Amino acid sequence: MSDASLLRGYVLTHPHDPFEGVVEIHINQFAGEGCAWQAQIYSEGSLVEADYFTCEADALRWAAREVVLIACCAKRGDIG
Repeated sequence: MSDASLLRGYVLTHPHDPFEGVVEIHINQFAGEGCAWQAQIYSEGSLVEADYFTCEADALRWAAREVVLIACCAKRGDIG
């Protein structure tokens, strides 16, 4: 998908230092039918996961689940 087909997007982060920017959820809506909603998970500025969905709610649910998984793995020591 090209930048020209992006209809809207927003970013969710933690609002306080030192956590702002540690993990970001980017939600984008693209023109067209089908899986027009994209969710991206960034950790410290690097893309970790991304996927497309048919609705915004599904994109947000997936993103929340992935962020919780990342936090659980970090807490357990599975990721550095």
